[in-house]
This record gives sequence, structure tokens and C-alpha cells, in this order.
Amino acid sequence: MKKLFTAIAVLFFGFAAFAQNAPKTGITDNDVQNFAKNYKTIEKEMDKLGNWKNNTAGDLKDLAKAEAVLEANGISGPDRVKKVGMIGVCYALAVGEEEMGSLDADTLALLKSMGKKDPFETLRVQSNADDYKVVQRNLKILKKYVKD
Repeated sequence: MKKLFTAIAVLFFGFAAFAQNAPKTGITDNDVQNFAKNYKTIEKEMDKLGNWKNNTAGDLKDLAKAEAVLEANGISGPDRVKKVGMIGVCYALAVGEEEMGSLDADTLALLKSMGKKDPFETLRVQSNADDYKVVQRNLKILKKYVKD
């Protein structure tokens, strides 16, 4: 995935590192569509923030600037950075499932018997089912504008 998704996902994971299930961020169809359509602008503006990508805690000044960039590009508040992080996680999960096929219970049981786990387990834990549905509904537009 592109640098932006990686950076925002790292920031998001820093906030949710100890959560067992990710809380709903309230992503809307408009959030996902605006993120997709404005992806290049968002990426360019976030890159201007400098080393915030390497800071999982994110200092308040950088977080405030990131929130302002996302607000200017149509991501509704509050917690725009968390929303975009969730879009990234859900996008990765949706694309992974699409490319590998959704794993049914029998396949998961077979993997478990072989000592393997669901390859998407980490993403599933870090995503929220309601937010995932919104991203999945808008997957076509995300894939159009967000290139790997």
C-alpha cells in the first residue's frame, strides 16, 4: 500500500494497540468517497507534515495539522485521523479477502489444524464490522483512486 495508508495505519495502531476489538469510528460513505477522490491531495499534504509518519503516538501539533488536512478534504469529524486509519485497515482487509477469497469456517478450521491462523486475523481485530461494511461498499471507488 501507499505510504499514506502505512503512516496513518501506524498512527491508528498506536491509539488502538491494546484494544481487543476496534471501536467504531463512524466512517460514512461520504468519508470514504471523499478520501478516495482527494487521495493524492491528502497524501501530498500529509507528506508535508514531516516525521509524523514515524511517530506512533503523534504529537498534538502534528495530530492537529493532520486533522485539519483531513477536514479540508472532506473527512467528517471528530477523530478524522482515526477514521482514515480505519479506512486503511478495512481497505487492506477487503482487498486481501477479495484477492485471496473469503475464508469460510472449514478453511479456517483446516488452517488451525495445520498450526496456522487466519491470515487476516490481525486486520479483523483492528477493524470494526460496521466501518468495514462502509469501506467494502465503496471498495470500487477506493481501488480506482488509491493505487498500490
